[in-house]
Amino acid sequence: MSQHELIRTLNSCFKQMSLTELESVAFGTNLERVINQTYLQLDKGYNELFPEISKNAGAVVVSCFIIGTTVYCLNLGDSRAIICRKGRAIDLSQDHKASLHSEINRVKLKGGFVMGGRVGGRLAITRAFGDHGLKI
Repeated sequence: MSQHELIRTLNSCFKQMSLTELESVAFGTNLERVINQTYLQLDKGYNELFPEISKNAGAVVVSCFIIGTTVYCLNLGDSRAIICRKGRAIDLSQDHKASLHSEINRVKLKGGFVMGGRVGGRLAITRAFGDHGLKI
């Protein structure tokens, strides 16, 4: 799957969100639930549309939402969001690398393993769309 095909797939999954879900994000209610469900739907949609490819291919993402004066940031994988304040870079997200102790514990709790700083000995990140062959 090309990068453009993956982007089109993810975009079509986003378009399937209901207006009610989008409105709840816009007004700041149920934000965490809506984002979690949307990301899960995107991952599921990718797997359903491209089951063979999604076993061994995936994508990382950073999403930022500004609602009022609050910035909400979330990420999957080793993509990173930063903001610049008075000339200083401030991290808004934390990488999900398989070399981090907290991520190793998360993988183990889900029944997986990390070997050589890689999930299943293969993938250097612990969270992503796709890579369904490594998900339990």
